[in-house]
Amino acid sequence: MSTRLLQQQTNLIEYLTSAAAIFGDQPNSPLDQALFGADSDRLRLEARFSFDKRLAKISSVFLRTFAIFKGDWGPILREFVDARPPMEKDRFSNARQFFCFLSNRWDNVQMEPPWLLDVAACELACAQVRAHEKVAESAIADTVPGAVRCNPSAVLLRCNYDVRPVFEDGAGTGVKRDTLLVVFIPPQVDHLQICEVGGEVFDVLAACRQWTDPGTLGLVRGEILVSDLAVRGLLEMR
Repeated sequence: MSTRLLQQQTNLIEYLTSAAAIFGDQPNSPLDQALFGADSDRLRLEARFSFDKRLAKISSVFLRTFAIFKGDWGPILREFVDARPPMEKDRFSNARQFFCFLSNRWDNVQMEPPWLLDVAACELACAQVRAHEKVAESAIADTVPGAVRCNPSAVLLRCNYDVRPVFEDGAGTGVKRDTLLVVFIPPQVDHLQICEVGGEVFDVLAACRQWTDPGTLGLVRGEILVSDLAVRGLLEMR
C-alpha cells in the first residue's frame, strides 16, 4: 500500500511539473491516465500557477535577457519545463537551472541576438554577487602570512561579446570580441559593477579562489599588482 501511495505521489509531482499539465494542450497524456479520478482541470490550474511563480523568479534575474530576445519564448519555455524540472524553491537556483538550459540549447540552436547568452551570464553573475553580500570570515589557521585570495563574492566571466553597453544603455548592443569581465561590489560602494580586466589580472584572480601565497604565482612586479587589486576590492590580503 505504501509503495502504491509513493508511486501516486511521484506521478503527481511529475505531472504537475510537466509541459502537458502546465500548458494544458495534451489532455490525454499518459500521466493524465495514471492520475485517473483526480480533477485534471484543477491539477492543470495548479501546475500553471506553480510554473508562473517559478518563471517570475527566473525572469526577475534575467530582465535584460528576456527583454532583448528576438523570438518567441513560448517553445523555449516548453523545452525548459521538460528538460529542467524544479529542484529548489529559491530564485537563484531556478535562475541557474534556466541558464544551464540556455547554455546547452545554444550548442544546437543559436538564438538572437548572438550576445544573448553573454547577457544572461552577466545577469546570473549579478544575482550571485548580490546573494553573496555577507561573506563570513574564512578560517586562516593554515594560510601562510601574506596570503591573498580573490574576493569570494566576485564572479569571473569569459565572454564572446563585450556586453557592457547592454547594461549601460538599454538600447546598447554587444560588441564581438573576447572579453574578460569581473562582476563584484567594490569596497565602500553600495552598487554592483561589471568591469573588464586584462588577461594577467583575470588569471591571477582565477588562480586565487582559495588563500594563496602570491610568491607562487610567478608575477613580475607582483607586489604592485596585488596591492592595486586589493585596493580595488578584487583581492583580499592576510
